Amino acid sequence: MRALNSSSSNTEFTTTTPMMFPSHISLVKESIRLRFSNDLTLPPKRNDDPDTDPKYNVIMGNEAGDADSIISALGLSYVKSLSAQQPNPPEMDTATSNNSNNEVHTPVPIVSILREDMPLRRDVVNLLTMAGINIEQDLLYLDDAIVQSTLLGGGVPTTRYSDADAMNHTIITLVDHNKLRSNLWHLEGTVAEIIDHHTDEGFHTTTTTPNREIAFSDRTALVGSTCTLVTERLQRFYDNETTPDPTTTGTTTRPVDPSLGLALLGVILLDTVNMCDDAGKGTPRDDAAIRFLMTCTDWKRLLEEDEPCRVTLATASSDGAERESSSSLDSVRKSIFGIGVDNGNDDIVPDRTMLYNHLRDSRSDESFWREMSARDALRIDYKRFETSKLIKQEGGIKSTTNGAFGLSSVLLPVSSILAKHDFGTTAVRYMKETDVDFLGLLSFVMVSNARGGDSAVVPSTSPRREMLLIGRTVEVADMVRYLLEDPSASFLEIAVEEEGAGSLLSLDDGWDYKWLAQGNPKGSRKQVAPIIGDFFT
Repeated sequence: MRALNSSSSNTEFTTTTPMMFPSHISLVKESIRLRFSNDLTLPPKRNDDPDTDPKYNVIMGNEAGDADSIISALGLSYVKSLSAQQPNPPEMDTATSNNSNNEVHTPVPIVSILREDMPLRRDVVNLLTMAGINIEQDLLYLDDAIVQSTLLGGGVPTTRYSDADAMNHTIITLVDHNKLRSNLWHLEGTVAEIIDHHTDEGFHTTTTTPNREIAFSDRTALVGSTCTLVTERLQRFYDNETTPDPTTTGTTTRPVDPSLGLALLGVILLDTVNMCDDAGKGTPRDDAAIRFLMTCTDWKRLLEEDEPCRVTLATASSDGAERESSSSLDSVRKSIFGIGVDNGNDDIVPDRTMLYNHLRDSRSDESFWREMSARDALRIDYKRFETSKLIKQEGGIKSTTNGAFGLSSVLLPVSSILAKHDFGTTAVRYMKETDVDFLGLLSFVMVSNARGGDSAVVPSTSPRREMLLIGRTVEVADMVRYLLEDPSASFLEIAVEEEGAGSLLSLDDGWDYKWLAQGNPKGSRKQVAPIIGDFFT
């Protein structure tokens, strides 16, 4: 049960003890509703004095809106609320920043996808529900009226205040990406902080250390999940914080909020494939973050709620429509905590494998993906990348021409994607809709195999990656040659898939596709994207 104490009728809320993660997330949205309007569809209410307008630190993930993007934004907002950590507005030194005047930008996490798309993220829905967060009532989404009109509208009307005033009122933290999406580029000057683990695209250069943390080097992600970076910040906070212990004369470290611990742990396990060596996505920093959350979270409190809760788990019906299967939250948690491991202190801890399997199955259920429409399969985990080329002109002047490509991560074999109804027409239409000239589908599946002799077969699975490239005929042919022959792409171990080549997909004249096998399963989108980007530059 959430216990909240309000110190005023506006947006200032205080508690005598740290607020639980779900309460914090819910209260952020409620405070904005009270501050701007009782109806989020109405124009925001404003004061005449800009100095009294609220100041916000908008935290948002990338356009794909996967579990890491969504939960790292939510988790970071909570960590900031604990530590009062505030990035300075860009191009402003400490002496002139809001922080020097003790003015705080309230952290506001934004779910970086459309509200209607959230049910497609079944792993996120189930994880947040287990953590006690209502995805309909507690979250702000990219297309919510208050987000578009106010939080991502410059913070204050620039007709009333100067650009500097607007910058002071709203600053943006990017998580799980390091370049603001093109349709929000008018806010580029307000990006004050970056926390990411993808290749540095070189934008927002006024954002510097310590407000620019990009854990990527030499084509390698230094962590498997942005939630690991959030966990490291949480750990640094707890390492420096102690509270009086009423039972002794000393102090004790406050345990991690269990809802936050569960959310962060779940995403790290998903992103690192439960630290599977064959997948190669986990790092020592991810492992350290997992161990910190497992040992320092107050898991018992998650199981000792004042009221029984109900969780609605998303499943797919036989006709492909989304339906709801209501199940007791206690039973879901029991499957994760019921086979708990004793950590030596008689504490209850989650079974990592059970948690990972539950979330993995929510996201990668084969029937869910097979029944998904071709368009939904393309957009469920899609990212758009912009490229540029320098062109020599008369007099030695160079100009820049821009292009773009898209990459969709899918959890089906390429053969199953190609078999979807009207896939070719849908893919070309989606490319035009998202304004890209080239589209790549990156397939990742776990395939069954067996180890051992005839009398002792041990079932197991291993990761397999494939690509489907779609674009203009000449460009596809050049791209395939580049991926096969260029040294920068050699670690992907690309080979042309000959099965059914040229016969499984019908495209208009001038368009072509190529189905490729990727021998190295460790090359995910964060490694593939810069390689393809280099081809276009």
